Amino acid sequence: MSNDSEISPSGLPAQNFGLPTMNIDEMSGIALPTEYEVVSTMGDIIMGYYIDENQHGEVLRDGIYLKLDVTQKVWRIVKVMKTGPTVRYVKVDDLVMIPGDKGLKMINFGGQKCVFFNEERIFAVVKPREITK
Repeated sequence: MSNDSEISPSGLPAQNFGLPTMNIDEMSGIALPTEYEVVSTMGDIIMGYYIDENQHGEVLRDGIYLKLDVTQKVWRIVKVMKTGPTVRYVKVDDLVMIPGDKGLKMINFGGQKCVFFNEERIFAVVKPREITK
């Protein structure tokens, strides 16, 4: 049952509607079933994959790869793969910046480390800086 004092990320009172609570920490790092293909996402859910991480799980920051535990609570860069029907501000192939500790992280979806997150979690749409010499 939801406590009236709980606030959702949108700033509205949290509502449970009788659904079991989902512990995101327990679900992070799980693999999606290989017998099924994700055709679309629902509502404002976005599916993307991390583009700032190498094959060893290290995150690129200022030209240096750092261990993920060092950068776990900072922003991450995600390339949008799929969007739900109510997503308003981004489209497939956009690069977005999200908090590193938000979203449902998945391992190995077609060889990519993916994440599912709500559109309200996006800080910004980004693009790589042009390097000038």
